[in-house]
Amino acid sequence: MTFQLYKLSLCKRLCVMNIKSIVYQILVASPKELGVLVDEVNKKVYADNDYNTISVKATYSTLLEWIESYIAENNQYLAYGNEIMELADTGVCFTYNVRQALSNLKIVREAFSNPIVITPPVQKQKDAVVAENKQEPDANTDEQPQTTPISNVEENVIKGVAGLAKYLNRGTTLTQAIINSKLLERNGAQYRTGDGWNFNKKKIDELLKENPNLLKDVHIKRRKR
Repeated sequence: MTFQLYKLSLCKRLCVMNIKSIVYQILVASPKELGVLVDEVNKKVYADNDYNTISVKATYSTLLEWIESYIAENNQYLAYGNEIMELADTGVCFTYNVRQALSNLKIVREAFSNPIVITPPVQKQKDAVVAENKQEPDANTDEQPQTTPISNVEENVIKGVAGLAKYLNRGTTLTQAIINSKLLERNGAQYRTGDGWNFNKKKIDELLKENPNLLKDVHIKRRKR
């Protein structure tokens, strides 16, 4: 069963945060699909908990418990020499690559251990109004405000973990480590949109031109067993 078909078959259950369904999707996701899945789950965690900080934290904690259990389980499969496994559950049956599944689980564990903060839609609207008011030109001046074509702005934006990984030509795990390091954020190239991280392509190019080794010391944190 392909990831796309499996994702559709679990859509209704995912909407009510069926954690087992989420873990199944993590097992079969390709690297590109994994970034999209993480973003979708982050949105659902916040929306389904009405953006309540305590409830959101509890949900991530439960997700991490499940992920840890599946990491342990798949490590056992590898220990017994099983590279390909078949999973059969109620209405679900598929095979998956154990090594890829373990890599996916560890990437998601890292992402959910340091989850993004998503702002409620109402708050985002208020922030947008405040920002718009700050940008209004002085009525007493004849100067016309400078505008940037929307197309130019969009071309200069890198969206999400998957987008940054592709642009930097890095793996998803290392890219998540770069995001968590706040190096890009401190230098004005990384910012939240409410639904995740966005990145300023032009700013990243300038930073790497000035300091090609800026991201050299960022390493993947591995947990001790």
